[in-house]
Amino acid sequence: PYVFVTEDFGQTWRSLRANLPTGPTRVLREDMQNPELLYLGTEFALFASINRGNSWLKINGATLPTVAIHEIAQATTANEIVAATHGRSLWVLDVTSLRQLKAEHWKSQPELFVPATVTRWQLDFTHEGMFRTGTRHFVGQNPPRGAAFDFALAKKADKLSLKILDPNGSVVRDLDVSKEKDAGLHRILWDLNANPAPKGEKTKPSFTPFGQAVKPAIYRVVLTADGVEFARNLTVEADPRTRTAG
Repeated sequence: PYVFVTEDFGQTWRSLRANLPTGPTRVLREDMQNPELLYLGTEFALFASINRGNSWLKINGATLPTVAIHEIAQATTANEIVAATHGRSLWVLDVTSLRQLKAEHWKSQPELFVPATVTRWQLDFTHEGMFRTGTRHFVGQNPPRGAAFDFALAKKADKLSLKILDPNGSVVRDLDVSKEKDAGLHRILWDLNANPAPKGEKTKPSFTPFGQAVKPAIYRVVLTADGVEFARNLTVEADPRTRTAG
């Protein structure tokens, strides 16, 4: 692949091929927030580099098939990139944690990345679900509702926990991270519900067995690895289509 960069307005050029596999390249873009982060679209996949092209990582994941990437756009109001493919429509990726990722995260202490602001969407029964009406039927795979928390472990943790605290400091959710103790990058999803009712107890009308939906606010996310705490703030916003914020 022919991938080059110039830092002196074209006087000299440097190859960024590094560990890229053989094949044509289509588009190269620099992240608008982190100049060390590059996105590369090729004939067969989408790649990213967190060290300005010294090494590359394939970021197709499980949702983007082998397909040509012709363009990469960056949103100005969300931490996402949009990849335009040839024959597979558009593909959107949240790059909140990717913009924070550094090589030393695998060499030092654990790191809990700052999560993206999340909207507590309300289900629109006229367009979603089995009781939808009209002709506006949404198709395609949407991201899971709720918040995503990414953290990196430089080594395996013997004890690990991830808790969500409300503005008063009370624990509203204790997430299961029992299978996320190995070294590497991990992602945990939160459905924006509080802890479910204990087994055997009757649930109140506003409190389901799956937990009560939390209110829009700024929450504290606390990762504890082998007795050491790492905390970040998470902003939960109300659905802009609703008139109330509760």
